[in-house]
Amino acid sequence: MDNGGSRLEGGFTLLEVVVASAVILVVLLPSAALLATSNQKLGGDQQKLAASNLAAGLLDQDRAAADSQTWPPTLPDTGGATSAQAVAGVTFTLSQSAGWCALSNGVWGSYPSAPNNPASYGVVVTVTWHHALQSLTTGTLFTTPPTVTAPTSGSCPAGI
Repeated sequence: MDNGGSRLEGGFTLLEVVVASAVILVVLLPSAALLATSNQKLGGDQQKLAASNLAAGLLDQDRAAADSQTWPPTLPDTGGATSAQAVAGVTFTLSQSAGWCALSNGVWGSYPSAPNNPASYGVVVTVTWHHALQSLTTGTLFTTPPTVTAPTSGSCPAGI
């Protein structure tokens, strides 16, 4: 039976489908981009945390070695050891330098002759990853036992 040309069938017109699709795209595309950016940032933060943990672990090993040995500790001289370690598929390069430092005018640094203040042994660890595009540097000064006399000149590693 003919209804006189009017349609009573349910459904959406092509225009309604196009408008609904456009609205969904306007909402979903920025959300997907935000999710991708968040994942990338999280990955970078995890790598920075891994680098920090590697550096702290190396400094802890140095501290334990210094505590258990006669002084000066047998740590690398300035420009010293380099090693590589992989964590979660990322290769980290650890560089370590060490030397004697003296406090002068509130700043730790090298000294060309016998220091006016007691000297301490400083160690700096630099961790690089992603082909040295990202890095983290940290350092510490070891407490020198009172029985130890520092050398008459010292080369303090950069970063102390």
